[in-house]
Amino acid sequence: MSCDNPRSTEENTPPPVLATLVTDTPEHAMPAPTEAAAHGNSPGVVRSRIWPAITVPILATICSAMLSTAAIVVAGLVYTGPRVMTDSLQDLMWLEEFYTRPEGLLVLSLPSQSVLFCAALGAASLSPIPWQRRLGLTRGSLPVWNWCVFATATPLVGLVTSFFASRLLTDMGENLEILNRIIASFGGSRLPLVFLLIAVVPGVVEELLFRGYVQTRLLARLPAASAILISSVLFAIAHMDPVHSLLVLPLGIWMGIVAWRVKSILPAMLCHLANNAVSILELQVHSADTADTLFTTAEWGVLLVCGPAMVLSVFLLIQADRTAGHAASAMLP
Repeated sequence: MSCDNPRSTEENTPPPVLATLVTDTPEHAMPAPTEAAAHGNSPGVVRSRIWPAITVPILATICSAMLSTAAIVVAGLVYTGPRVMTDSLQDLMWLEEFYTRPEGLLVLSLPSQSVLFCAALGAASLSPIPWQRRLGLTRGSLPVWNWCVFATATPLVGLVTSFFASRLLTDMGENLEILNRIIASFGGSRLPLVFLLIAVVPGVVEELLFRGYVQTRLLARLPAASAILISSVLFAIAHMDPVHSLLVLPLGIWMGIVAWRVKSILPAMLCHLANNAVSILELQVHSADTADTLFTTAEWGVLLVCGPAMVLSVFLLIQADRTAGHAASAMLP
């Protein structure tokens, strides 16, 4: 008389298709830790797939664009009727005017950010690793005051990038100019709303996906430089405008370095928030009579405050690298 082994049947059952898209690949055999396992060469070590870290943000970006477009179309039909879709110039003028309203800013920000947020949490929740660790939501290896130094230094990256881009590019792009005008229009009592939707929400959501899910996953399989560069390129592509993507690429690399060295995306969130907040303030105080000078008054203020912070940040990151190197050497037999 024979009987089936239920354990064998369970082990031979393939995992759900959805889970295989984003989860890690553990081996069934989990031997005791060895020297090979310490270096990641053991067959029992959980190895992250690389391709989900690429496909998840790309699909999220596409879905984000589709949902944002649908939201704009619905808003146009509600506010002006079907005629909004008949004249491209009239549509563009209406769109810019609509975005200067609070409800327009909500349409500009929330649909796209909600898709990125769901993509990050959804992909991380399917991992066998706890989602907090998968997304890099940990205390990190450096004290909080270091995070504040990194955040203070971050606007300098954007300022330097914009400075060189304005000298090298003949056209900064109409989309970016429109976005700047929209943000500049939100002054006075409406300023907290633009801080929330342009600084806080993207600072949290985009870091969850690109430095959290993507970079953390890539670091498990690739050298740090490759993981940071790939996640930064995907972060830039998500902005869906060539000039804007070029401007945020160095910023993504900087925040990737911070998240990697601190071993947490929390300081990267703070850096992202600080950069966007300072950009909003610069647009609020920008004056047309300073457009032809080397730097505006606000930009000189950024240089004076953020320059020393960047020097200190580089020192702290180098020290953290040396500390990590000494710790790794001490663990070797």
